[in-house]
Amino acid sequence: FSGGPITRFDSWLESFESIVDESGWSNEKIIQMLRAKFTDRAFSVIQAILKENPDDYAAIKESLLDHFHGDENADLYLKKFNKAKRKPGEKIVDYAHRLQEIFKRAYPMGYG
Repeated sequence: FSGGPITRFDSWLESFESIVDESGWSNEKIIQMLRAKFTDRAFSVIQAILKENPDDYAAIKESLLDHFHGDENADLYLKKFNKAKRKPGEKIVDYAHRLQEIFKRAYPMGYG
């Protein structure tokens, strides 16, 4: 994960954690692997976070989510959801997936 605008951190983290869940790694190994998967700007961010919370994965995860998505809120995504239109030539499945991603962020508790 580079911290760039193309890949959302929460989506990337979901993928990372699905691998971790099956790995049987220790907390220390999970943090080590997380750090190893960061590049560019994101690497600088995790280095700073690890100085404060070197051994607490939950705190590291929360800090990273706050850093990469702290300025987002449900109102922002609700407006985005209500304004969403199907793009010319966009497949209906792609449009539905895009709406689902926006909805998931607008209503995080009701998503399921």
